[in-house]
Amino acid sequence: MFKNNLAILNNVNIALLSVGTEILLGDTVNTNLSSLGQVLYNNGYILNAEITVPDDKKNIKDNFDYLMKNNDVIITCGGIGPTEDDFTKDVISEYLGLNLILDNEHLSWMQSRWESRGLVMPDNNIKQAQLPEESKKLINTNGTSPGIYIKNKDKHIFILPGPPREFIPLVTDEIIPFLDKNYETTNKDYEFILFYNQA
Repeated sequence: MFKNNLAILNNVNIALLSVGTEILLGDTVNTNLSSLGQVLYNNGYILNAEITVPDDKKNIKDNFDYLMKNNDVIITCGGIGPTEDDFTKDVISEYLGLNLILDNEHLSWMQSRWESRGLVMPDNNIKQAQLPEESKKLINTNGTSPGIYIKNKDKHIFILPGPPREFIPLVTDEIIPFLDKNYETTNKDYEFILFYNQA
């Protein structure tokens, strides 16, 4: 049990949209949620909301819309890989009215990675090199799907890969510096109280 003495001094609302049917089926534990909450808190920020949705375009759109209306920074994880049910990036781009543009430099980099192993990159991987127009590519040092940053009016959107070993480094390397540059931190004032032998 914990007592929350946190004064509402934080001027940024941060939300996470987790995408993946496997999470809702219990096949995958959403460690990104707990890790993000901890990283944010340790750096002086509070995660305001989290929603987990299946790999379903309408669900992604509706819940992204809700988070956009109620938060300043929206982070998504999952659904930007090469498979046919990876369409988080497509849904968000359509919602924002942005076209997807092929990043030829990133495509060449991916192809060279496959070639270095004596393989030919499958065509379905090409979509990993598609970025929403006017977005910023965030370098993913642990995978082939880059992170994406989009500024839409006064909202800030980070579209990140789902695997924790890719997600967390991008949070640490990209999102925390962004928050530090643009927002004040929150006074951390949580008290964790343990009770023993309570009837």
